Amino acid sequence: MKGTSPGRRFREWALLLSLVCLFPVLGTACNRNGSGTAPTTPTGSPARENVLFEVTAPDGRSVTFTANELRELPLTTIMVEGKPEEGPALVEVLRKAGVGEFEQVTLMGDGAPLTLTREQVTSEVILDFANRGTVKLAAPNVPKNEWVKDVTKIKVD
Repeated sequence: MKGTSPGRRFREWALLLSLVCLFPVLGTACNRNGSGTAPTTPTGSPARENVLFEVTAPDGRSVTFTANELRELPLTTIMVEGKPEEGPALVEVLRKAGVGEFEQVTLMGDGAPLTLTREQVTSEVILDFANRGTVKLAAPNVPKNEWVKDVTKIKVD
């Protein structure tokens, strides 16, 4: 910056540094959860912390579940390829969501969705607690490469 006084350069750098330090503070203040994303809430529902996934019943009702709510359900342990997988049975989650009879269930999350018929949803089809704080489908009758990881939605028909 030829022809610029040292005092002016100092003020410009000080202003730049102030702005760089101020933006993260403003971003956190505008976004209460501080995660860098806007909080989301299912339509018509109050905000809930740590919602893992939503179950949509055949009649259109939606129920959300947190990790704590899942841990209150009876837990099932299954062995798949010599490794224990533990979590609530999918049928227990559906029962807690108020779902009785159904024809099929579609699980969505990371990767391709997976649809299971009523006959495939046995007591050994579970929502295993993953190390990331999410749940994944685990079942001895479903090939492991088809398991849905980081389940975010369960649609019941």
